Amino acid sequence: MTSEKAIHIVNPSGQGDFNPDDTDIGIKKRAERLRSAVHAAGGNNRVAMRATIPVGTLNRYIAGRDMKASAMIALAKACGVSLDWLATGSGPERPDEIPTVTATDRFDDQDLVPVRYYGVRASAGFGTLCETEAAKEVILIPRSVLGAAFGIHGNNILSMHATGDSMTPTISSGDGLFIDTTPSDNLFGIYVLNVYGTVLVKRLSVRAGGTLLIASDNPIYPPEEVPLNSVRWGQADEDHPTAIIGRVIVRFHGMP
Repeated sequence: MTSEKAIHIVNPSGQGDFNPDDTDIGIKKRAERLRSAVHAAGGNNRVAMRATIPVGTLNRYIAGRDMKASAMIALAKACGVSLDWLATGSGPERPDEIPTVTATDRFDDQDLVPVRYYGVRASAGFGTLCETEAAKEVILIPRSVLGAAFGIHGNNILSMHATGDSMTPTISSGDGLFIDTTPSDNLFGIYVLNVYGTVLVKRLSVRAGGTLLIASDNPIYPPEEVPLNSVRWGQADEDHPTAIIGRVIVRFHGMP
């Protein structure tokens, strides 16, 4: 987001003045939400660096100092949480990460753009072995499906199918995935990985202590934590057995 979003508090009583106790309680609860989000996002130092906010300032916010709107926006993005949730506690904690397009949506006369398609399937389960030479072709997708991501990272977008049930209900077996392979340090969201030659689609989050949590949305599949220093973008190697292929930006339900 490039502009600050004003945070307005509505006084339900209609009175011109706020009860100071109510305001203090609101700030205290916001600080508690921030503390929880920062812990889940890897700790104070990591979040402060990601949000470009001095760690001392972040510590004061966590201790109960009121936040500027610009700082709140930056911290919500750095922690991978919803701005509305951080500001007011309303709505889901995590923003809707993956827009969904269905085969019944109509895109008549829209600009089509080429996207690389790989025949290997990303497993939403315990994993399928990656083919050494995955079948690769180009498919044409309406530009509006990929939104702003294509304009920014168009050459870095690829697609493949998912298989398995570990990411249900977010991703179903057979769904098409559009993946942005642009490297980023903000590892929060749903990603496609290559782990020891196995292609997986999982939810990632950085944990305190320098580990990466690899989790499924289906609770029957246990999560796994791996050291961050064993993870890299692109191709895996002997020192980095877990390679991040890219972040899932669109789910296409019913993609042929």
